[in-house]
Amino acid sequence: MKIKVDESLFDDKIKMFLEEMSKGLNLPPALIIQNIILKRLAEEAAEEAVFGDTGEKPLDEFMIKTINGKDYLLTGQELFNNLYDIKKQEFVKEKKDQILQEQAGGIPISKEDQDFIDNN
Repeated sequence: MKIKVDESLFDDKIKMFLEEMSKGLNLPPALIIQNIILKRLAEEAAEEAVFGDTGEKPLDEFMIKTINGKDYLLTGQELFNNLYDIKKQEFVKEKKDQILQEQAGGIPISKEDQDFIDNN
């Protein structure tokens, strides 16, 4: 399968993020990228250490979209939006579960938490 990638989608926001982080930490951008990847690898290794090998997992950052029979790798803002939606749903579920667990333990639900449950 050939995948078309628009190289221009390494967009200005990412470049600006790397430049600002590089300047703020006084580190080269390559080291910043390396450490971001190392963080992910460490998280995956820790998850496997606790839960065991759960098999192959899809890599969300390599989403493919098919348009008119051609496969395109999502990147840039489109990939960000998809990843944001996925993570937000996970966090909403986590927060709801936490609120309900606290309620089951006898802690009253605040108005703010009830609004969160009702609106999510």
